[in-house]
Amino acid sequence: MPMTLTWDIVRASGLAAYVMVTGAVILGQLLSLRVQSPTHWPRLFNYTLHQHVLLWAGILTLVHGMSAWLDPFMRFRWY
Repeated sequence: MPMTLTWDIVRASGLAAYVMVTGAVILGQLLSLRVQSPTHWPRLFNYTLHQHVLLWAGILTLVHGMSAWLDPFMRFRWY
């Protein structure tokens, strides 16, 4: 892979994971505060959305870590 492609993947996946984690925290707070009304935003949908956002945040975090490990410029090591 070209060096710029891995660098772009590192940056994009890191930013996307950060946005997803922020969204998951906000959805979790809305779930705990019970702010939504059942007619406009059902609680089950909100909980499912919260779980999916957390799942994608975890996947993007793994993509971020693996692409940083593969990037030849950063020389990221596990130790």
